[in-house]
Amino acid sequence: MSETFIQRFGILIAALNVIVLIIQSLILWRQSRIMGKAAQTSEFQAKLMSMQTDAIEKQKEIARQAHLAAYRPRLSVRNIVIKRVTKTWPTMREMAIGTEDVGQLYLVNNGGYPAYITDGLVMVYNTAKSCLPMERPYEGKNGNIGRFSAPLLPGQAFPVPIPFYEDLITLPGQPQTIDERPHRYVMGWFEYQDLRFEQETGTPIVRRTAFCRYFDPQKQRFVHVNDEDYEHEN
Repeated sequence: MSETFIQRFGILIAALNVIVLIIQSLILWRQSRIMGKAAQTSEFQAKLMSMQTDAIEKQKEIARQAHLAAYRPRLSVRNIVIKRVTKTWPTMREMAIGTEDVGQLYLVNNGGYPAYITDGLVMVYNTAKSCLPMERPYEGKNGNIGRFSAPLLPGQAFPVPIPFYEDLITLPGQPQTIDERPHRYVMGWFEYQDLRFEQETGTPIVRRTAFCRYFDPQKQRFVHVNDEDYEHEN
């Protein structure tokens, strides 16, 4: 075997090795690209899953807020009654000195969660005018009902006595029926804590419901007043 043949054979082997290395490099480069695209795809899928998770959480939060708003405690005032009773001397029950008004209303929770009453104000407002004043008569007055000892449960109604600020005792010979008096209103407000909202959101909140009823002489009962300044809830 000649020396030239051996040299040529060595060169061929070296060339084949180079070709093999090039092919291996191409395969590795192709694999790296495929792996890179796979990594990008995995990253994109991870981001997409994260966005979907965030969207689901936001939808849950929206649904939770909607539930809290829909089933929050809601107070309303019903069945206001004022009666005229005979006023007597404390030690002489048989001797009448006149009459006075006593009354009560029912506070009802129409919502889905308990209401914790923190205070309230109820007053009787008599006026000769046929309309309510711009400034509500109870502005600047403190509450006269106080905190309830127990929460007002959903659907529960609770009787609240009506405190009379002014002396409404009438002497014999004076008007003895409510409809003979001037325009008469029963009005006020109730404040209450929505503890379920506070527990769910961590935000303390105190809500207020204002009410106003007018005594209709024809119906002989107290009816709603269509005035958002006097009738509203928040």
